[in-house]
Amino acid sequence: MKNISVGHCDELNYNPSKEGLPIARLNFRNLTPSSGDKRDKIFQFDGHFSKFRENKELCRKERLNKYYQDMGYSKKDFTEYILNVWESENQEEFRVQRGDDKIVVTCKLTKEILVFDKEYNYLQDEGKTDFKYVDEVDAISMQVPEDIILQRMRDDYDDYIGSIHLCAANDWSAEKSINQSMKFVHKKVPYIKKVISSDRNIVRSILKNNNVFERTGAVNFYTESFINKHPDNNIEEKSISRLLDGEGSLFLRFERQTITPIKGEYFIFTIRTYFSDIKELTKENRNYLKESFFAKADRINTFTSASSEIRNREKEFVEWVDAIE
Repeated sequence: MKNISVGHCDELNYNPSKEGLPIARLNFRNLTPSSGDKRDKIFQFDGHFSKFRENKELCRKERLNKYYQDMGYSKKDFTEYILNVWESENQEEFRVQRGDDKIVVTCKLTKEILVFDKEYNYLQDEGKTDFKYVDEVDAISMQVPEDIILQRMRDDYDDYIGSIHLCAANDWSAEKSINQSMKFVHKKVPYIKKVISSDRNIVRSILKNNNVFERTGAVNFYTESFINKHPDNNIEEKSISRLLDGEGSLFLRFERQTITPIKGEYFIFTIRTYFSDIKELTKENRNYLKESFFAKADRINTFTSASSEIRNREKEFVEWVDAIE
């Protein structure tokens, strides 16, 4: 599969530095969509949307169920909520027309038309689309740059993924994550116990809250800005040490994540992948990143369980930042 590279794309400065969101902690921030601040919108559209759309098209052409898995639950509340968001926050990208028995959504960026009945069921054989979308999550996910996950709860507050549309995978997969808990999905993250001490309590708190939240996550450094890093794709990148010889760029890859509880039953989890070219950051931001990730590591034990490979990347990053000062 072709790798889509997006380059520096953090136009709203979400990068986890002093001007962005907090680094590698839960640090939920309340969103206020009605504020008029573009940074408070759930879905973020910019000049890079075409790259994310192209990547999603390639994913479904390769094999849809590699990137989309679903357990078959009703998506009525999810669909109703998203269409309301598009209608209120994203009028430049969508036109939502409500009739007596149908809802017609004109997607201005993809030139597609989605049709739903009054119960918010996606009508596959109506409208105008480039692909035969299988359901509401599939059709909606293809119109936005974000990936979408529906995190559900069992009666004992054990959480599990009920739907996952994941085309900007960051070394995890939809096939291995469906019906799995937050704890399972994050088990490979070296410092996860510092970030998520009790996933059950976190999910319980989210579902009891009516607010929409955002945070940053999945922060790492890469020498390529490939959107899709599915673990089965065996993507090769330049070593950071080669960059010291002037070859290419070093990117900070991170996710801007939003969490929206739906009627206390599940929450919508969106993931927008961003890349910041380290050279594009201010000297202050570069030094802040260096300090936040590495200078404090021994003192706060952030990377206590990190592998030697990760520690080597940390060392190389510091050398790279020092070289461009």
